[in-house]
Amino acid sequence: MMRVQETIDADEREMAVQYLIAAMPDEHLLFIFHEAQSSPVWTTVRYLSLGLYVKDLLREGGFAWGRAALDREWDGLVRRAARRVYDAGLT
Repeated sequence: MMRVQETIDADEREMAVQYLIAAMPDEHLLFIFHEAQSSPVWTTVRYLSLGLYVKDLLREGGFAWGRAALDREWDGLVRRAARRVYDAGLT
């Protein structure tokens, strides 16, 4: 049985952000960035679509985090990934 983590350190968060940037199309991340800028709760209200997608991607990427940790972290991680893609000008 795989051991799950409920606490995530800064290094793991950074690895997850980098993974999301590599795993998600730039266009999706840029869309998320622009929509999240227009509404602070945009990602939160998309928990059942975007949230599940991001959490599944993280699991597929080998991030063995527990349900509570994924629920707590996914929004900030995808926002951080989206911001990086935007800042890098990858369009």
